[in-house]
Amino acid sequence: MAAPPDPIYSFRGNQSQVHCLNFLLKAGSEKLISGTRTGHVFVWDLPTKSLSDSFLTGDGTCISVLVPDKQDYFLTHNRSDCVKKWTDWKCTLEFKTKCLQYCAAKLLQAPASRAQLVAFPGGEERSIQVASFEQEERVVSQMNYPGSAGNIMSLSDAGAGRVLALFEAGDLLLWDLRNPGKPQGAFRIDLGADDTAPSAAMCLAFSAPKSLGVVGSSDNTLHPFALDAGGFRTLPSTKITNEGTSHLCFRPDQKILAAACWDSKVRLFSARSIDSKTVFRPLAVLPTLVEDKSVSCVTFSDKPVESFGGKTILAAAGDACSILLWDIYN
Repeated sequence: MAAPPDPIYSFRGNQSQVHCLNFLLKAGSEKLISGTRTGHVFVWDLPTKSLSDSFLTGDGTCISVLVPDKQDYFLTHNRSDCVKKWTDWKCTLEFKTKCLQYCAAKLLQAPASRAQLVAFPGGEERSIQVASFEQEERVVSQMNYPGSAGNIMSLSDAGAGRVLALFEAGDLLLWDLRNPGKPQGAFRIDLGADDTAPSAAMCLAFSAPKSLGVVGSSDNTLHPFALDAGGFRTLPSTKITNEGTSHLCFRPDQKILAAACWDSKVRLFSARSIDSKTVFRPLAVLPTLVEDKSVSCVTFSDKPVESFGGKTILAAAGDACSILLWDIYN
């Protein structure tokens, strides 16, 4: 395993634990947005390396900040059951989700169009709702799931107009937005739990270009899988030193996977093909500033950041309230 690179910068002053991060990169304006446990959003200006704005997005933890491809607005999702659209830092649309789960909203590519949709857990009906926020808020699809699946933990765009959902027992359900009445596919990740200490699925990352996904859990194992025309396939698992993975994220080129871990570390893995199977090999372990604070979120910039030498940047944050930036093997 390679020696870990040092962070290239750190932002401090979030004032509470950071639960989500995203880059907002436009011509002449490069920002990093962090959402916190108190529901506040902090906007960090990357060229000046300073805080440019902060405001309250709503009651409850801000669990997701979403930036569409056009980058002319962004969305926040609060655990208090609200998704909001922000244009020029003002709330212009609001949607009540009626759901208090910690599963964060995710962007989806609409089938047969370039429009982007937003998927999030629904309310009493145990559903996943998909809405458009382009012009006005409207629900365009709804997928119901059985109560036996447990709590929904994570959502992902599976490509080709499909949405993938992870549930706490390790169940994966796949829907096609063009036929949302029943799942197109179902699969259970073997978490290897025993009856006395059951493991729980925590997070999901899926690479639509590679048809490759990874599930993180409360144990010390990453669980990769493939999803192709033949359905789901289990891939060789990868062990980590300590238990607990909060969040997973692929780099835009799909070559590196970053894992936010409970033991205050960010772990990096490369995807290698061995005997026609994808295997995740450890690349590096990135230490954070506070050794006993969990890392909650990791994200890569979706394009080069000119403020940091025109490179793709990795950002990570969590209970330590600070944000660290890395230049990872560019």
